[in-house]
Amino acid sequence: ALFLANYKYTVEFRRSEENSNADMLSRLSVPVTECDERDEPEEVFVNKIEEIGLGYGAMRMHEETDKDPVLAVVKQWIQTGWPRKSVDEKYRPFTQRSTELGVEAGCVVWGTRFVVL
Repeated sequence: ALFLANYKYTVEFRRSEENSNADMLSRLSVPVTECDERDEPEEVFVNKIEEIGLGYGAMRMHEETDKDPVLAVVKQWIQTGWPRKSVDEKYRPFTQRSTELGVEAGCVVWGTRFVVL
């Protein structure tokens, strides 16, 4: 979902008769193989940052986010709703990405990345 959130698209219904290539792919049988642990990608999630021991730490990022006047306002908007009227120019990059931003561990995130100023 995060990957698709970066794009603007329209979903259109197509009957199976008109979309036979996609229908065929969805029914294609794939042989089941045993997975080796080395084949599985390592996943790192923002809310697990304390557990993996990154130097800056989520608590420090949370504190710095709350100290920054722009990020503190953006964080509040993410949690309570975006303004309907036009906002100051300094907030424009955030309002343009309002559907892509979130709050994890008290930090503003864009997908799986921290937002810092």
